Amino acid sequence: MTHVYSIRNGRIADLPLLGGIEVAAATLFPESDLPAPLRHMATEQKIFRAAVVAERLWVACDAADNVVGFVLADEVGGLAYLEEIDVHPGHMRRGIGRRLIAQVIQWAEQHGYSALRLVTFAHLPWNAPYYAAQGFVVLDNARIGEDYQQLIDEDAAAGIDPARRVVMELRLPSGEHR
Repeated sequence: MTHVYSIRNGRIADLPLLGGIEVAAATLFPESDLPAPLRHMATEQKIFRAAVVAERLWVACDAADNVVGFVLADEVGGLAYLEEIDVHPGHMRRGIGRRLIAQVIQWAEQHGYSALRLVTFAHLPWNAPYYAAQGFVVLDNARIGEDYQQLIDEDAAAGIDPARRVVMELRLPSGEHR
């Protein structure tokens, strides 16, 4: 069976669906990586709402326009930042994640960012190795900067082992941020 998915800007009406996708995707992480209290937490609606208004949230939809995944972008330290990406487990391994990442890359290039960064788990195959296959490189700790170190520190305060986290970067041809 062929599955048809589209990517579009997120809408306010989509927001109530995103938490369920986040929680479903979190079930894929071992508890040693994502502690139990974090497995049931969803991003605050006000964060998603602000991203919709700023056009930094995109959703993946099936042929009936049901939301099955999303990606949230932002700016951190003067660079584009892929803050979160989730695809419902029932729709994984169909290229949706790759298409959502491509949407963020396009956004970052259109806004003149020189790079797109993200923070992810180093050892999980659907994290750092997945992003590396798409051109992202792991930055050594000396190159990540204070803003990205703060993100890792926030993860650590929430119970995520900082030794398992890496900052990855994709250099963009668009040059300097405006």
